Amino acid sequence: MLVLVSDERLADVLDTGGFRAADPALDLVAGWHLFDETPREQMRLALG
Repeated sequence: MLVLVSDERLADVLDTGGFRAADPALDLVAGWHLFDETPREQMRLALG
């Protein structure tokens, strides 16, 4: 957990408990959403 202070007052609290290795498939989400059908298929084939 990270506590942020501004002018001696609590400004925010960041919960960093989720900072760990995630599902590698999440790295591909942008490709599935940004590419049209042909480039998306090329990406899929390149990844095997």
